[in-house]
Amino acid sequence: MNFDLSDEQKMLAEQARSLLGDRSTPDRLRTLIDAGAEWDEPLWREIAEMGFLGAGIAEDHGGLGMTELDLGVISEEMGRANVALPFFSSIVLAADAIQLAGNDAQKAKWLPRLVSGEAIATFAYAEGSGGGPGPR
Repeated sequence: MNFDLSDEQKMLAEQARSLLGDRSTPDRLRTLIDAGAEWDEPLWREIAEMGFLGAGIAEDHGGLGMTELDLGVISEEMGRANVALPFFSSIVLAADAIQLAGNDAQKAKWLPRLVSGEAIATFAYAEGSGGGPGPR
């Protein structure tokens, strides 16, 4: 059994590693912390433009429709670079929850906004009866 990544996945990892290694340096992280930034907004916009935010989101909602393994490859590179981004909470958890349990209207409203980086969301498991504003 071959557990190696495919050539396409290796290329995806290299693309992510190259971008994130250049943009998410220890100095950049320190600057963000000192400024009190919640995340690296310019990098968030850049990875949205490159399509990374749409990796695990279905094509009919503006995403790339990649596999969970592809999403894992991108996530691994984000961890390697220690990026200050809400990628896991917004794209891995929340987008996946919307795709699996959201109705058509919720998917149409939120998934394209997550792909573009316009919205940031998180998965809330035990929030009571709700009534809050929804994804950001």
